[in-house]
Amino acid sequence: MQECFIEMRRILKVGGKTAIVIGDTALKGVPILNAEIFIEILEKLDFQVYDIIKRMIPAKILPQTRDKKTGRFASKKSSDTAAYPHEFIIIMEKLGA
Repeated sequence: MQECFIEMRRILKVGGKTAIVIGDTALKGVPILNAEIFIEILEKLDFQVYDIIKRMIPAKILPQTRDKKTGRFASKKSSDTAAYPHEFIIIMEKLGA
């Protein structure tokens, strides 16, 4: 993803904005804070947070549940935890030159 962010920085004009949709998750009970990680990477690449929108994920075809023991995606019948209960729309603005 960092390579994508570097390309965003290259092609955006100063003041240009980008939007990234990402969900946090957990794997084997360990939280993975993808949104925070992406923001940190982008800030190091001379972007600043313009807005962050958090919303519940609407019904999708993608797997939405995991088995806590294995961390694998599972059907709703055999799962015990939501894989992506909500998502973040991160809007970042390019700073500087």
